[in-house]
Amino acid sequence: MAKDLYRVLGVKKEADAAEIKKAFRKLARKYHPDVNPGDASAELKFKEVSDAYSILSDPKKRAQYDQFGSGYFNQNQHAQSPRGNPFEGIDFDFFGRAEPNQSPGSFRDFFKDIFNQRHGSSQGPESGQDVHTTLTVTFMDAFRGVTTELRLQGEEPCSRCQGTAVEPGSSPRTCPYCQGTGHQQSASGPFRVSQPCTYCGGTGQVNGSSCSACQGSGHRSVMQTIKVKIPAGVDTGSRIRVAGKGRTGLRGGQPGDLFITVQVAEHPLFKRNGKNILIELPISISEAVLGARILVPTPDGQVKMTIPPACDVDKTFRIPEKGFPDMRSGKTGDVLVKVRIVAPKHADEKAKEAMREFARLTHDNPREGMMNFA
Repeated sequence: MAKDLYRVLGVKKEADAAEIKKAFRKLARKYHPDVNPGDASAELKFKEVSDAYSILSDPKKRAQYDQFGSGYFNQNQHAQSPRGNPFEGIDFDFFGRAEPNQSPGSFRDFFKDIFNQRHGSSQGPESGQDVHTTLTVTFMDAFRGVTTELRLQGEEPCSRCQGTAVEPGSSPRTCPYCQGTGHQQSASGPFRVSQPCTYCGGTGQVNGSSCSACQGSGHRSVMQTIKVKIPAGVDTGSRIRVAGKGRTGLRGGQPGDLFITVQVAEHPLFKRNGKNILIELPISISEAVLGARILVPTPDGQVKMTIPPACDVDKTFRIPEKGFPDMRSGKTGDVLVKVRIVAPKHADEKAKEAMREFARLTHDNPREGMMNFA
């Protein structure tokens, strides 16, 4: 009698993808051959939960299983191998090319992600993974550029295994996933395909026991202080690459890179629009009416600007080449000054009388013509 795959993973039939993934993580860690060396029952259980997950994690296969049961996969040779389906997430055309499936993460990729183990053809060097982080800089640092320091949790090769991830003195053993054959087979429709085992890299063997000091990771965690040069002109979302500051490689492999995504903090006065800088500048009624020569603050210092007589409210003036530098073209943006007329807050009676006289002497109606639309 075929086993209930939901029961194998310990989830209900109504479980969503996240619950299925969580259950498999827990069981796969528990029964993984590296955790239970020499335990045949644990190895069998590991294959069982792997097979169950390879079906229930794929929406199409899960729907077929729910409708037809395990017999559907036995008939179509999708579940004959106790080692699971290594071609999860890959379709093959008539010429043998493998194209990535658009469905989310394959079982094989997820298997690698869970254990973060590097069992493949383990004789040669293997590059370390890249590391991604974010860094918030001030508006002014983004404008001028800055060299800063990052304190990150980094890695260095394990001193016990020298980065090999293997316990010193332990011997290679037969791959528990392909039983030493070095390959895996699967069927898709009328085609039967084979590829090197994704667990041992086609060698049929995996390294000896995992290093007891680093639990098979090949490295140990250390705090790193990394100097980073932030170029002038960076914007939120800009990425900076620091070569060789990612995860440590295995067996002498090159380390990965550090990728920093920049976040630029807001400024209380300036706003950014691409390489241009926007500023809203209050002016007095007399400056708007009579015109004036005023000082305007910019990130690069104060600049004199002329307000013409009879200046309209919300008029925008341009101060050229005082904005952000463009990191690609090298061209510099502008500062755009939007003026806003502000009424006096402390006008005495004499000033008010002067304004009343001003109103009598002027006859402009700024709302003229609007009433025709009412």
